[in-house]
Amino acid sequence: MLINGEKIVGGAIVEVTNPFDQSVIDTTTEGSPEYVARAVEAASDALEAMAEVSAYERSRILFSAYEELSRRAEEFATMICQEVGKTIREARGEVKRATEVIQLSSEETKRFAGEQLPLDGASNGAGKIGFTMRVPAGVVAAIVPFNFPCVLTAHKLGPALAAGNTVVLKPPPQAPIAASMFAQLLNDAGFPPGAVNTIPGGVEVGDALVRDDRVRVVAFGGSDRTGEIVARAAGMKKLLLECGSASSVTVMSSADIDAALSACVRGGYAVAGQMCIHVQKIFVHQDVYDSYLEQFVERAEGLKVGDPRREDTDMGPVLDEAAAERLDAWIAEAVEEGAEIVTGGRREANLFAPTVMTGVTPEMKLFKDEVFGPVVSIIPIGDVDEAIRLTNMCRYGLNSGIFTSALGEALAFVRGAQQGSVFVNEASTWRADIMPYGGVKRSGIGREGIKYAMDAMTEHKVVTMQT
Repeated sequence: MLINGEKIVGGAIVEVTNPFDQSVIDTTTEGSPEYVARAVEAASDALEAMAEVSAYERSRILFSAYEELSRRAEEFATMICQEVGKTIREARGEVKRATEVIQLSSEETKRFAGEQLPLDGASNGAGKIGFTMRVPAGVVAAIVPFNFPCVLTAHKLGPALAAGNTVVLKPPPQAPIAASMFAQLLNDAGFPPGAVNTIPGGVEVGDALVRDDRVRVVAFGGSDRTGEIVARAAGMKKLLLECGSASSVTVMSSADIDAALSACVRGGYAVAGQMCIHVQKIFVHQDVYDSYLEQFVERAEGLKVGDPRREDTDMGPVLDEAAAERLDAWIAEAVEEGAEIVTGGRREANLFAPTVMTGVTPEMKLFKDEVFGPVVSIIPIGDVDEAIRLTNMCRYGLNSGIFTSALGEALAFVRGAQQGSVFVNEASTWRADIMPYGGVKRSGIGREGIKYAMDAMTEHKVVTMQT
């Protein structure tokens, strides 16, 4: 644990294992509500010291962290590969993104500000000038999922510190080491003691953290069911909830089929499908459906599945045996209900073959729930209106894509799709870390992306003056 700038060992010692071969990577400490209280107290006490750190200095410290993470990129990538099971190439990509998030946070620190208020536009505002100041909300609780432990920690801690807040991080219990290393790096970069704190642990730690009245912002990533529990427990706090999806991509007959295939295969099987914006469903126009399905299956079967540490591996394991067993059960249930396995649907321990399903209907879990695994369902459609209807037949609304060369189809989809982001001629997995990222419906509340997260982690203070 990291509390008030000091490393602390307390509570049970927990082994962290490699999803590929179940070897022990390292150990971590299991936190408790008592340690959570100490960490929140340290973060609360550090707010006064953080208030004395200018925006220029916060920017400098964050840039120093960016430089250090750049130097240690391979060390972080190796750890992510080992504890998450990502391929080493995917892990390097994640670390690269994390360094960019910290760099962007450093840059945004210098230009983040309030605005002038045109008070004379109100009937009682003549003779007054006004402006807003953006002030830190206070202590930010950051709860990070296992699938992107480094970059999602960066997306929460970078903006929080850039805006002058202090943080308490709960790293993912399944993969706590890279996130904890990242928090330690930020602490060592020069923030005041107590500005960055880390408490590993499970449900008990998370519950104590979100319920603490001294916490003013809860930034959470995870399932929608857990997100709802977090929201209810948090009470009157500011919430940033990223709660997953069951994302889809539409491929129309006018599309660049090769581009659609490349993007959707990549988006369907990256990180073994363990992404909230994973390409879970592909709605393909009936005129090109047979050809698209054939080519997609061929490409899926060509992926190399195995040891994620090897440079030539395309897809590593799912997180654990329980995740693999759940995928088995969902696929078997879909087959019983009339779906068909075109390829895949088998596994060796945690290595799950890239799977393609057909005959999947909106009533099936593979359609309506978040699969979080390397399973893609390909479904024929007649027109863009049907694509919109199927896209919206879901409790989630995070990202969606459409491949088409017809402007009218693209605009109709953009208008009709109930999504946080809609990508034209790109898959649902695309993301630029500078953009607002988040969803509608059960996909969450608020937006990540440096400037947008800083908006959520600050308060407007209004100042008026009589001239």
